Amino acid sequence: MKKLSFHHQETSGLGIPDMRLTPKICQACGKPLLPIPDTVGFSRGFSAFCPECKAKRLNVSLPLTAQEEMTQTAQRRKDYTISTGWYPPPRFYGATLENFNAKLQPKAYALIKSLLAQPERGMLLWGPPGVGKTHLAAAVFNHFEGEWDAAASVYPRARFVREHDLFARIRATFGKSPPGTESQTEEEIIAEYVAPPILILDDLCKYAPADPSFRNRIYYELFDRLWNQKAIVVLTANISPTELEGELGSPIVDRIRDLCVVCEMKGASQRGKL
Repeated sequence: MKKLSFHHQETSGLGIPDMRLTPKICQACGKPLLPIPDTVGFSRGFSAFCPECKAKRLNVSLPLTAQEEMTQTAQRRKDYTISTGWYPPPRFYGATLENFNAKLQPKAYALIKSLLAQPERGMLLWGPPGVGKTHLAAAVFNHFEGEWDAAASVYPRARFVREHDLFARIRATFGKSPPGTESQTEEEIIAEYVAPPILILDDLCKYAPADPSFRNRIYYELFDRLWNQKAIVVLTANISPTELEGELGSPIVDRIRDLCVVCEMKGASQRGKL
């Protein structure tokens, strides 16, 4: 007897095509459906909807794949570090060594490249405005931005902060907190900056306080703790180490010299140039 023609030619024991194995499509999106296996591995027919559409109809979420979980975790971490001010300014979000003109600053470029390959000692980049100091500092942050400290996963390996923002946060601790809110203490803020193993501090000594002793007290505590734990520190400044010593005092600058390789960046400002 001639067999009837079906989409799927698997048959039952009587030679009759098994209708349960005929390919079906999702009634919502049209995707092909796979047979639903029973407990011993045989097909027991088809669902009317694919898993994604069924989840939508039931208003439930499908389990995330490993890749989806990693993507969502990376985005949550990025959102968190931006919201807490751990990122460089937005114009430097995409700063890398690849989009830096190495011909203009070959020494600084080579030193930062070495630091990224083997982060054993920090860097002090100093020179006039517009020569690429912040770009290179941001490139260090962006290189390590996706890596988080395994011992304390709330911290990325690197943190970027501008001097102005650091002191703005500390000054805010001096006022009274609104009712129902808790303000961080000066000690808690400094502890945040020494927790990540790599700290990038931009525009050192650009902040001009009415009382320099306040700034220098904060910097001594910060750099003394960074020095004691042998942290990787990347600093940028418009003034030389000698001028920094005149501003901050030798105890602070001695620690900076021990933590950092000093690199002068010369040349004309590249801002506004193609």
